[in-house]
Amino acid sequence: MFPVLFLLGWFLWSFIEYCIHRFVFHMKPPAHNYYLITLHFLLHGQHHKSPFDGSRLVFPPGLASIVVVAFYLVLQKTLPEVLGTSVFVGGLCGYVVYDMIHYYLHYGSPKRGSYLYSLKAYHVKHHFEHQRSGQTPHKQHREPPNGQKRVKRTRIKAGKRQKETLIRWFPLMRIKFKVQKIK
Repeated sequence: MFPVLFLLGWFLWSFIEYCIHRFVFHMKPPAHNYYLITLHFLLHGQHHKSPFDGSRLVFPPGLASIVVVAFYLVLQKTLPEVLGTSVFVGGLCGYVVYDMIHYYLHYGSPKRGSYLYSLKAYHVKHHFEHQRSGQTPHKQHREPPNGQKRVKRTRIKAGKRQKETLIRWFPLMRIKFKVQKIK
């Protein structure tokens, strides 16, 4: 029974993280409300402004502890102790693995063609090209945003102008990046 509850907790964490990221971190706060705009920026906007700042890549421990304790208390009040603890442990492991993957996608160098390489390319697009897509670093959607056709494999390349289409300036890095098809 523990493995099923553990996986349920992991799934529950993934769902909660997706909802928070999608509906809170990427919402558009009202233009007239200075406090909501500031709170939104502090919670997640700063991460998008400085995606290579290592101190802003994982959920802040102080805030995370509040969420973890709340998650634990809800589970303990709604489920028998052993069941609630099993779901909690699964959710906690899911959170730790999520943060480790997210950190690696920003700082790691996955092998070209690997699953993590494709996740990193997808997450880079989330940060720099399509802020509404790629809501979590471990979820890839079947169809890219705006109905574009998916390129099977891409290579992100910096350097001189080439025949490939210039995707966009990465303003934080001041380097032109291009995506080209691998033959």
